[in-house]
Amino acid sequence: MASSSRVALPDRARRGPAGFEHHPELPVVDGDGWSAKVLLGEVAGAVSPATTYTPIVGAELRVRPGYVKIPLRSDFEHAILAVDGPVAVDGVDVAHRELRYLAPGRSEVGIQVPEESTLLLIGGEPFDEGLVMWWNFIGRSHDDIVEAREQWQAAAARYGHVDGHGGKVIPAPPLPDVRLTPRRRTL
Repeated sequence: MASSSRVALPDRARRGPAGFEHHPELPVVDGDGWSAKVLLGEVAGAVSPATTYTPIVGAELRVRPGYVKIPLRSDFEHAILAVDGPVAVDGVDVAHRELRYLAPGRSEVGIQVPEESTLLLIGGEPFDEGLVMWWNFIGRSHDDIVEAREQWQAAAARYGHVDGHGGKVIPAPPLPDVRLTPRRRTL
């Protein structure tokens, strides 16, 4: 699974240099009716070599037809993304390409699929800071987003280099005509 992701980093790490890691071999763990390729963090004892800055998890789940239970860390909040098709998460139907949020406090989740399916499990410690998310940027304030956009447009080293675009930077869209405000946890 090749991917690009954005993670809200804690204050102590969010202004660090751009980084890239390539891990061609990721650990896989098998359970009863499921397997997980661990992209970040740990699932059922299998630990990814990828660097993380807070306790988080990301795993590509392959679930065989029927009902399975996937172990979770009870101190994490999690989400399940239905990648291939519909899935039932603890009896709640989740449509293809939709996400089901799971609050902290649970040590497992029940998954039911009609045919072999790929799901994405993501999670981590609840992030209590307010966040502003816009386009490909995550910050704590409107001003953080303005600064990030300006640096992106200037091809600042903080973003590294992306091959395959002929050396050109994909331009960020114009900022909206409103002040962006942080999203806060409402649970």
